[in-house]
Amino acid sequence: SSSESLSGEGSEVAYTEPLRKWLVSNILNLKVKDFVDAPCGDYNWMKLVTPKVDINYIGLDIVGSVISKNKLEYGSPKVDFRIANICEDVLPACDILMVRDCLFHLSNDDINNFLNNLTRTDYKYLLTTTHKVEREFKNLNIITGDFRIIDLFSEPFNFDPKLVSDRVNDYPIGYPTKREMILVEKQFVPTSLSRTKLDSLN
Repeated sequence: SSSESLSGEGSEVAYTEPLRKWLVSNILNLKVKDFVDAPCGDYNWMKLVTPKVDINYIGLDIVGSVISKNKLEYGSPKVDFRIANICEDVLPACDILMVRDCLFHLSNDDINNFLNNLTRTDYKYLLTTTHKVEREFKNLNIITGDFRIIDLFSEPFNFDPKLVSDRVNDYPIGYPTKREMILVEKQFVPTSLSRTKLDSLN
């Protein structure tokens, strides 16, 4: 666990340095106005990004007490927090939907629900976490709330690495578990998991 952020070590400031730099320059380059961060956790590191960019920020989280505390401490006309479940609730329209440190805690069924839910969300880019893995890596299923390393480019997720707009390393130097954030246009985000081996052959 983390002494600095209630949301865990991945939310610590040092951990997020490469991603913060990437966000500040790319929010500008991509002309991002509306940014949704789901789950936002305790806003520990994003609060260092929002003052440097001109965006409307909406942080979503399933934990009501986290949202109340964030609203109280950080809410402003440009920074809003709302309770939402990314697997089922209607998500706000945005230019970037950032889903960091989340999918690897969800069961495959819940990831499938999330991808289905995105089909009715009005967004331009998904920015989400995937791990850097060896070639022979196989994705496992878990019960939601547990953790496993996840490779979105492999079965059953099947994001296409050739259709990724950008990627940024998202781990501190020397850290054993290497992961990255990938930026994917909505049209290239899979709408469901592949259910059978046949799907993977087509």
